[in-house]
Amino acid sequence: MHSIRKRHFNQISLLEVYPTDHINDPLPTIIYYHGWRSSKELVLTNARKLADAGFRVFAPDALNHGERISKVSPIRSFTFWQTIQANIVEFNQIIDHADRLGLIDRDKIGVMGVSMGGMTTSALLGANDFIKAAACLMGTPELVNYRNLIFARSKAMGDILPEPFWQTLSWVENFDLLAQPEKIKNRPFYLWHDQQDPKVPFSQVSDFYEQTKDNPQNQNMTFVRTDEYGHLLTQPIMNETVAFFKESLL
Repeated sequence: MHSIRKRHFNQISLLEVYPTDHINDPLPTIIYYHGWRSSKELVLTNARKLADAGFRVFAPDALNHGERISKVSPIRSFTFWQTIQANIVEFNQIIDHADRLGLIDRDKIGVMGVSMGGMTTSALLGANDFIKAAACLMGTPELVNYRNLIFARSKAMGDILPEPFWQTLSWVENFDLLAQPEKIKNRPFYLWHDQQDPKVPFSQVSDFYEQTKDNPQNQNMTFVRTDEYGHLLTQPIMNETVAFFKESLL
């Protein structure tokens, strides 16, 4: 049995989903990031599954999305990267605010996300040592390679991006786990990707797995590959993700 509260932490709109009998108890907590042009409401079904397993879940609207919707910049991918960067900055604000309210167990913090949210998750895992477990679903930990792919696609379409834009994305290199797998620090890291994904290349995730699986700081990685779902999170995969967090955080 779970309940839902709508909250605002500063300017961040969130849905909080939690076991009904633990309305104000400090619980193992998962921050759940939605994908591009999605919203917190569209991850609610999966957030409920996590709450029913015993977690408190905060599902924020990313910048430029949901209640914070804004027009997409005419510069290709500008708004996309701006959104990920804001997610990274705002993550600690969410944690600190929830902590002040006495709602979370600071020793049991997880993060997960879908597509753009999965990229956010990977970046946050490397940037925050207190995160105990993370799940990247349909995203990629190879942020630099994904950035380069976006630029290459734009060039192929005749849409030349301004050079200053490229320079403003230098921050991406600081959050790329392929270049810095030691930042994973042997924390449980769940990756799922489908080989038929038309939006985020499967090859980037499989490449990450092959290049980092033998790293002594990445020995708790789980890579699940499928070949039937495309860019769609299904309930069987979400059930596996819930089981992963139950084993890693509870």
